[in-house]
Amino acid sequence: MKIIERFQISGRGVVVVGDLQTDFRMGEKLNAIIVRPDGSKASTVAEKEYALRRIDDVAHEFEVFVLRHVDLSDVPEGSTLDLSFVPSR
Repeated sequence: MKIIERFQISGRGVVVVGDLQTDFRMGEKLNAIIVRPDGSKASTVAEKEYALRRIDDVAHEFEVFVLRHVDLSDVPEGSTLDLSFVPSR
């Protein structure tokens, strides 16, 4: 999925908004692979959440992913995100 917006929340991690809706459940732990524009990759853990944003005085709900253990600089503009389930033990 193409990352269309990204920002850092202190104490939480990097939050990314993708261009696709997924079937992952909210709060589910996911494996995340960040693919940067230069082709390099970084692996981390993600959780799905929802965010509300007002656009022209109308509230819109967006699917977002919180990426753990990475900084905003690890997710440059133009990156994509590959998500998969964390295998059960």
